[in-house]
Amino acid sequence: MRIAFQFSCPKNIFAAQPGAYTFAGMVHVYFIDVSAVDNATFCELLEQLPPEISKKVTEPHSQDEQRQRLCGKLLLAKLLRDLGSTATLADLKYNSYGKPYLEGAVGFNLSHSGKLATCTAGKGVSLGIDVEQQTEMDIVYLEDNFTAREWQLITSSANRLEAFYRLWARKEALTKAVGKGASILYMDIEVCEDVVYYDGTPYHFYDFSPREGYCGCVCMGKLIDEVTITELNLQDLK
Repeated sequence: MRIAFQFSCPKNIFAAQPGAYTFAGMVHVYFIDVSAVDNATFCELLEQLPPEISKKVTEPHSQDEQRQRLCGKLLLAKLLRDLGSTATLADLKYNSYGKPYLEGAVGFNLSHSGKLATCTAGKGVSLGIDVEQQTEMDIVYLEDNFTAREWQLITSSANRLEAFYRLWARKEALTKAVGKGASILYMDIEVCEDVVYYDGTPYHFYDFSPREGYCGCVCMGKLIDEVTITELNLQDLK
């Protein structure tokens, strides 16, 4: 079963627009609930991965994180097939900051949180994605990661926790789209607008909510006409 949502750009639109779509000139997000992955299914799905990727998945992580990483890689493999790319997981490379990439025209990125694993991919565009489970926490201890304008936006919001996670997801997605990850200090980037510039390049944000209690953001290195958000199940990965 698939649940698909289609979003028109350039402005953020949160109302789902169901309908058929093509893959050309679009950015796509696949996500999946990993809680249904039992031990037998984990072993079965793990066999689909190249040995070097399988080793990374099963490195000393918690059981939950192993399932998140496994499903994330399989979502990427599925997206590559659906995009008509000849690239496979065996072709993955990593830049000096640890960001995975593929030679050629397909950009992609992965994220996971709570019960969800996500992957975004598209042709000819740098991408970053972040998904966050909005767990209760005392956000005051993380104020130093935000500019004064961002913190004012958070503290004046009717839902401070959601506003915090929305901006946090944008910061995370931006650093991943740029490809420098944690080397970029969150305090040094402001993400209040739907388009921000980093080293002279415009990056575009698209916020989404895969399900209740979660928020996500895709960051793109150029303006893309449409973004699709699709939930998959385990059968789709086999």
